[in-house]
Amino acid sequence: MTAISRRQFAAFLGASVLAPRAFAQAGNAAVLMRAIPKSGERLPAVGLGTAAVFDRDSDATRRAATQVVDALLGGGGRLIDTASTYGDAEVVLGKVVANGHLRERIFIATKL
Repeated sequence: MTAISRRQFAAFLGASVLAPRAFAQAGNAAVLMRAIPKSGERLPAVGLGTAAVFDRDSDATRRAATQVVDALLGGGGRLIDTASTYGDAEVVLGKVVANGHLRERIFIATKL
């Protein structure tokens, strides 16, 4: 049996919790959308935060992040929030987006 760290457990738990909710949106219910005031671009009202789950750049984190981002997109989501203060979150997210050729499908909000 392979032991996993608390960080890995949290990542997989986050993915498993997010996936059923995201897929539940794929039914008859439309994803709740809101417009960005300045541009008018419409985005899902709920997005994905990267602070706790994507904060370490490792193979395990990138695999978990890929699963979480896939679940988000599969459920009609596309908004991901990150910041340079979230450990390696921007690096992990960048690799997941680049490897999956997802840039056109995701709206990334970041803070300074």
